[in-house]
Amino acid sequence: MPFRLNPFTGKLDYYIGGVDATAAAGGIISTNIATVQLFANCSDVAATYSWSGPSSFSSNDQNPFTSTPGLYTVTVTDSNGNTAQAICSVPSVNIAT
Repeated sequence: MPFRLNPFTGKLDYYIGGVDATAAAGGIISTNIATVQLFANCSDVAATYSWSGPSSFSSNDQNPFTSTPGLYTVTVTDSNGNTAQAICSVPSVNIAT
């Protein structure tokens, strides 16, 4: 089974059909931080990205921003039409002021 090291998490990710896809959230949504950036990566520089998430979130940007906590899925399509998916979580925390 093909695995690759996720540079964002340091964990091994499974990939299918030679397409490697990694995803990570760039922070925690809190009373002080309203948006975080999602990050996706693929070794194919011509790859396209399609994100989906909570509250009907969708984006075709490689690294979009979100203000809603939850699970996000990115589908990566390489230049040969092969696809892979990766999932990341955007956590939230309430900070007393």
